[in-house]
Amino acid sequence: MSEINESNEARRQRLLGIENDSKIHDEKEVITKTNKVANFWFHHKWKVIIALFIVTVLTIGIVWALQRPEYDVEIAYFGPVYLKSQPFEDTMEALVDAMDDFNGDGERLINFVPTTYQGQGHLDNSEENKQLFGQVLTEQANLQALESMNNQMAAGQICLFIMDKEIYEKHYKGGFAALTELLGEKPESAYDGYSIDLSKTAFIEKYPAMESLLRNSVLCVRKNSVAKEETYNSAVLFFKKIVEME
Repeated sequence: MSEINESNEARRQRLLGIENDSKIHDEKEVITKTNKVANFWFHHKWKVIIALFIVTVLTIGIVWALQRPEYDVEIAYFGPVYLKSQPFEDTMEALVDAMDDFNGDGERLINFVPTTYQGQGHLDNSEENKQLFGQVLTEQANLQALESMNNQMAAGQICLFIMDKEIYEKHYKGGFAALTELLGEKPESAYDGYSIDLSKTAFIEKYPAMESLLRNSVLCVRKNSVAKEETYNSAVLFFKKIVEME
């Protein structure tokens, strides 16, 4: 029979049951804590999940807002021209050159949002149309583009539009600020009481790289309560600058 080597103090504590009692209490404490956590999670897990989701979304939104550039002006293009890399760069270069530092931050930044939509007058898959527009869209692509345009108009974040005359007439005519309100008069380049015929402005002559976008397009400003006041004001300033260009 082998002997257990232990100190007198250890033997005393073992005989008194101190060590075993301590272990029992420790195990009870662990079980109690585990049950509390389990009960809390069982009763409140969806509250915790929803709270974490909200915090995550808010954090992402704040980071995005802090990182988003302060644009001087935002413009949407609705028309048949398919803006691939080089045409897009040429258009951006012309627009930036024509604009001013409207927000006074020392930079000229533009948010240009093009949507290619080719209405019934442009669906002919001919070589002429391919040359004019860069690409002829499928019927499905046109339906998606129309939905995208409607979503942009519903969102109301952009106030300044370069819009193909066919699109303007068929879908959005009448939803823009009056020229008399914007300019104090109806200029010779007016297409109607709410838009400018860009083919009649000096803008199209000064920036020939944009000729394909502008020759059958109107320029108009949408006034609404959704966009920020500075966004609308910048749109009006750029609108005036284009109309009054010599």
